[in-house]
Amino acid sequence: MASIDELKVNFHFMDIEAKNDILEKCLELCSKYEVSAEDLVDQWSAFAASHFNTITPTLAALELMEHRELIKQQQQLRQKRRYLKTEVKPALTTEAQTPETVKSKKRHRSPEDDKENLPSTSALNISESFTYHNRSNPLKVLLSTAYTTKNISRNYNSAVSVCVKQYGPQSNWLSVEAKYMFEKPKIITTCINEIIEYLGHSLIKKYKLENPQGILQLTGNIVTFGRICCNPKGKLKPTSIQLEYSVELGQGNRISLNLSKLPSYALFPGQVVAAVGEVIHGNTVVAHELYSNVTLPLSLEEIKIPDTLEMIIAAAPFTFNHNIAYEPLQDLLKYAAEKKPHLLVLTGPLLDESHENLTDECLLESYDSLFNNLIDCIMTTFKDLTTQVVIVASQKEIFHVPVYPTPPYVSKNKYPNLHFVPDPSMLDIGGLIVGVTATDVLFQMSREEISLGRSGDRMSRLVSHLIEQQSFYPLIPPKLRVSYRLLEKHATMDVTPHLLILPSTLRYFIKEVNGCMVVNPERLTKGYTAGTFAHLKISAPIKGPIFSSSECDIIQI
Repeated sequence: MASIDELKVNFHFMDIEAKNDILEKCLELCSKYEVSAEDLVDQWSAFAASHFNTITPTLAALELMEHRELIKQQQQLRQKRRYLKTEVKPALTTEAQTPETVKSKKRHRSPEDDKENLPSTSALNISESFTYHNRSNPLKVLLSTAYTTKNISRNYNSAVSVCVKQYGPQSNWLSVEAKYMFEKPKIITTCINEIIEYLGHSLIKKYKLENPQGILQLTGNIVTFGRICCNPKGKLKPTSIQLEYSVELGQGNRISLNLSKLPSYALFPGQVVAAVGEVIHGNTVVAHELYSNVTLPLSLEEIKIPDTLEMIIAAAPFTFNHNIAYEPLQDLLKYAAEKKPHLLVLTGPLLDESHENLTDECLLESYDSLFNNLIDCIMTTFKDLTTQVVIVASQKEIFHVPVYPTPPYVSKNKYPNLHFVPDPSMLDIGGLIVGVTATDVLFQMSREEISLGRSGDRMSRLVSHLIEQQSFYPLIPPKLRVSYRLLEKHATMDVTPHLLILPSTLRYFIKEVNGCMVVNPERLTKGYTAGTFAHLKISAPIKGPIFSSSECDIIQI
């Protein structure tokens, strides 16, 4: 049972001083909907980031969250408890698996049988997902740019195959042989230092600032750069921000950064900034100007794509929390088989390490076997089509390496139109550069960013941090398991992509940020209910940003 003190602690962790009436309302919600204090505050953070420009709760905002989220979740949970069945259903097997048949040879099916072609183990108690099958408005378009874009070509030829490869020379690609353990503190500090040096000098050059310097005097004007840091004891706060120098500029020391003279700012831990201001007391810089935008230009390569390039994008999880029937994935594959897109992009994990059914005690076969059978099912759908399938790795994959950046998957069966790529990846599709990640960096940044005087769309601002810092994951310290050596080399953007795919639990969106088209398809499933995916059409020829020559729909599965 939640308590006022627990709520205070969790809100304080987010740098929110909640008033008594807010705490009492939250306690009421915890009791009414059977959620913990931590889960309620996390849900508020995600809801606020998607709907408001502030994370400070109000009574009206909490009531809105209750109406839109908590009531629906309670209804779904009740239905799940009511209709959960105890009998075994081999809903996803090529043949009903028993201990005797687990090791038998897999029977191949035709595309028409894909409803029964996904791998599973009948040792699990799989429900029929009553809520999902009785959902209203499947394939309903929830958001579309069709009314805001123009000149979209309608000449679509699904028989035309597109070339998919990772961007840049192959020597720079993250491979399955990448080493990621045993990083000594010196290696970590060296990697962080190189990031500070590169971005810092890029800012100085772009804004034509004077030569930077560390604090050498007690008072006076100064131009400097460094990494935004917070007090080691807590989260980032406007009154306790520190700036960490590079080794070359200031021997890696930290100084206090005073923001009182700035009319506006948006900062997060790990952000590299250039500051123009004055020194006071020999250890504090009062910033008058702050710069953080070193956005790279779009690729200048010629784009060679079909008249209309079609792409379907979906993000894990692909099955519900209470089964591994993969019904939403089956329906997605059916939709893709009908639409015949040039590209299907799936971001992992396919077998989520947090799934309540994926335990050794429940399974009659190995994780690798489950994964390979799942891949076979996906690719069987497209065996007679030219659709290219891209699967982005995830560190949450139960059988894969738990590190970010994450090396690509490996499957025993090879398909010419299947591409396993690391997380994150920059893809080159006939000169069209697509950035994609399976990591929910937007949600993590929404909990760490602080801002003042920045009106407008917060989601666009969070996305802009990635583009402006040339990184898929600029947060330091990270909120996940990171290899700093791999992060420095494989999580950066060498150019600004034409299209950036950022799956998140935050509400779906389609935006243009700094000339880059950004799509958050949200999740294919949300706990026990149906989620969403994206269907994108890009018209050729393309010169520069693609948003005005594209149509994108967010569709309920």
